[in-house]
Amino acid sequence: MTIRDIKDRMKDLGVHQFYSFRRETRALPHVIGMDEELYGVTSGLWEGKRWMAAVTGRHIYFVSANPIAKTEVKVIEKKDISAVHQKKGVIFSTVVLELEGTHIELEHVVRASVDQFVRAVRD
Repeated sequence: MTIRDIKDRMKDLGVHQFYSFRRETRALPHVIGMDEELYGVTSGLWEGKRWMAAVTGRHIYFVSANPIAKTEVKVIEKKDISAVHQKKGVIFSTVVLELEGTHIELEHVVRASVDQFVRAVRD
């Protein structure tokens, strides 16, 4: 996927206004394969860092782009996720992905991005 493809897809998903300007968005074309399509995007705090989570047909990519440190990428296969939960607050939400023996908890997630992200993880 190119950066233009990613930004167009973010518009389709209704999250362009939240994430199109982020450093993580600029890193996504180097992370997501050309044969994959973006189905969900969100961003939140995990392990003390801000991460963008991007869901494709087979993977969830976590990208943390810091202007001082190098860009970090973590990849999880969707088939390894046993459950996904959301806790909605007034402004921010939390998304929990359960894997075998562990879990990932993204906190301070923009509430408007949660539904499409969780739906993409479950599909």
